[in-house]
Amino acid sequence: MKYTTLFFDADDTLLDFQECERSALESSFQKHGLIFNEEIRKQYSHINQELWSFFERGEITKPQILATRFRRLFSELSIEGVSDTFERDYQYFLTVNGCTIPGAIKLCRELSKDFELYILTNGVASTQKGRFEDSGLLPYLRGVFVSEDIGFQKPDREYFEAVLKQVAEQDKSRILMIGDSLNSDILGGIGAGLPTCWYNPKHKENDTAEKPDFEVANYEELRQIIYQE
Repeated sequence: MKYTTLFFDADDTLLDFQECERSALESSFQKHGLIFNEEIRKQYSHINQELWSFFERGEITKPQILATRFRRLFSELSIEGVSDTFERDYQYFLTVNGCTIPGAIKLCRELSKDFELYILTNGVASTQKGRFEDSGLLPYLRGVFVSEDIGFQKPDREYFEAVLKQVAEQDKSRILMIGDSLNSDILGGIGAGLPTCWYNPKHKENDTAEKPDFEVANYEELRQIIYQE
């Protein structure tokens, strides 16, 4: 087979981040006696995605994300007096919620018989590792590389260089980077000299300069790419 090693992104590639986020937000709002609804989830998600995109471009730090996102949300909602523990509570509820995209466990179980699987993810180390412990995916993975532990984040070249030093396969042409983010997974993979596969189940348009080697809309299409000779 063409590949020996598969680098997977975590959120929205294997883990269902939207559901994990919704559940953690709902639990946090309930704990603090606040009303939660879908509009609030969308508002928070917009803020959070914007801040993480700034982080991936190196414009802000991870501590700034954690210190800013709920402060900004509550300011926009005109909610005052929320405890400073809200972020910590949210992190806890997110950590114990490792909901996967349907079919992800089966996919990893099957692929682990023929390939070495690794997770490459940006995020808070304790949160991401906790989610994978809860997800049921860990038995099929050789390792989980979180940006907070590495000291760099996707798409930084230094992040990928650090990861590549810790895997057995050193022929980059035999390592496939798979992820849903063009600006993080695909840009980073290309910069590191890896073949890339854009996981795009929502059929988004590619409005970036990044050109992945492959694009798939579901796990079955991904299997076909991975097992090609």
